[in-house]
Amino acid sequence: MLNELYELSRSLCRLNVKVVSWHRFLKECPRGGTTFFVDVDASSKIVGLRQITDADRLSQLRKYEKAAGYSFPSLNILPLWQFDEESHVEAATKLRKSLSSKNPPPSADVFNAATDLLKGARSLWVDTDKKKGGRDAMDKVNGCLGSVVDDLSAIVAQTEDSDGRAFLTILDRAKQFSGELLHKQLSEWLVQQFHGSPDNWVIWFDLLFFVSGKKPKASSIVFELSDQSAFDYPVNHQRVYEFVNVCLQNVDSSIDSEKAPSGPDAFAAMDGGREESFPEVKMGSSGLSVLW
Repeated sequence: MLNELYELSRSLCRLNVKVVSWHRFLKECPRGGTTFFVDVDASSKIVGLRQITDADRLSQLRKYEKAAGYSFPSLNILPLWQFDEESHVEAATKLRKSLSSKNPPPSADVFNAATDLLKGARSLWVDTDKKKGGRDAMDKVNGCLGSVVDDLSAIVAQTEDSDGRAFLTILDRAKQFSGELLHKQLSEWLVQQFHGSPDNWVIWFDLLFFVSGKKPKASSIVFELSDQSAFDYPVNHQRVYEFVNVCLQNVDSSIDSEKAPSGPDAFAAMDGGREESFPEVKMGSSGLSVLW
């Protein structure tokens, strides 16, 4: 098996076929649940959410994730608010049911009802019973927007490749966020949507409030530029992912070059990387992309 793979590798080189192997920290985004693009403008303000329903588009999304749950530009979030009093739960449940009816209430009534519900809600991202040293949802979001964004900024900041302009820009805009500010801006934007068309009211409601079930379901949000047309590529584009991939691999190469050289392997090639574990095995073609 190894001999066949080695011969395949040599054949691809002879044919000048470029094989892109994705860095172990640049992972596919999950395809289950609901996923939204979050459009951020030049002032680091959220100006839109767009649900991604196309399966092919979802399959193309990637995120930098060095530790489980800490990622960018995609990250997982819980619904924003929950209720302690049963009367508030009942009111929220009744409102949600009305939103999915054939004749939903007028938008002004829905907006006012959602605004009233917020007065009796508390953030689902904050665990008031969190143990010392524990992490709640707010801590994880702060980690994604803090240390993860800082790590990526240090990795990609040394290049002037035009393919990376959008990614560098979204990193700069994300630095202006905290978990608390993201929670606040998402809440304000979602409530305002009840002034508009009822088509997505249930979706927006479920992002706002957790009212049923034993455990709230997380959604994925993917940071994107609201002014993406001003760039060669949007943040979440194959060319941009490849740019980030090269940056990550360059960092690894720099680290490897500082280590003592390894000896040749059975094929007379260098056997570096023996200390690393094998990447996760997945069926399908998403792990390797062949570019002609």
